[in-house]
Amino acid sequence: MSPFTGLFGWDCRLCQGPIVFPPRTTPAPTGTSPVSKARSASFRVWRRKWSWGGNVQLLGSGQTHKQEIIGLYLEGYLVPTISQKTNHSKEAVERYIRDFEAIRLLHPKFDDLETISLITRLSQRVVNQYVDLIPVEA
Repeated sequence: MSPFTGLFGWDCRLCQGPIVFPPRTTPAPTGTSPVSKARSASFRVWRRKWSWGGNVQLLGSGQTHKQEIIGLYLEGYLVPTISQKTNHSKEAVERYIRDFEAIRLLHPKFDDLETISLITRLSQRVVNQYVDLIPVEA
C-alpha cells in the first residue's frame, strides 16, 4: 500500500491514472423512500398515478381560477353549481368567495393594499387580484 493510497484504495496523487470507485456492496434500495411509499399508497386509494417530474399543469402563481369563480358568484350562482362548473371542491369555492368578500368589505375603508394584506393574511399580489375583480358600482 502506497503512502498516497486513500480510502478504498484510491490513489490520491494527481495524474496517477483514473480513479476507480469500488463496487457497491449493497444493492440500491427500491421503493423504500417516503415518496415512493406515498405514491403507491395513493395509487391503491385513488387508482391514479402521480405525475412524474416536470411541471404540474394548472398550478402555481401563474394559473388562477379566481376570475371564473368570482364571476359566477357575482352572477348569482350558488356554491354547488360553481364547484360543478369549475371542477373545484366546495371548500375551495367557499374559500375564494370568503376571501373576495373580506377584501370587498375592507377595500373602501383602507386604500393601502398592504394593510388589507396584513388584515386578511393574504399576499399583496392576491389582494390586488381580488381588488381587480370588485365590480365598479354605477
